[in-house]
Amino acid sequence: MKIKKRLGEMLVESGLITEEKLQQALIDQKKTGLKLGQYLTRQSIVNEQQIIDYKVLSEALNLTESSIRDYVRKLIKKGIPVEKIKVNNKSIQLSIS
Repeated sequence: MKIKKRLGEMLVESGLITEEKLQQALIDQKKTGLKLGQYLTRQSIVNEQQIIDYKVLSEALNLTESSIRDYVRKLIKKGIPVEKIKVNNKSIQLSIS
């Protein structure tokens, strides 16, 4: 059984941000009332144009692709602006916009 990971953990493990930046962002984010993903993109800590597909992300984080898909659905439902783009009818690319 796979363990669910939080957004911050996934970003650190994939190398998009450092643990130090994550910890500071969590402190600052709480002051704003924004969700972590919203705060990171608004502060340009995570580049809005970074694109990752499910397969690469699942391999990097040692999670199943279905776990990633479920998590992305939850992010979208919470109002975090995630774009899904189908590429070559095979893979889906994700970007935070």
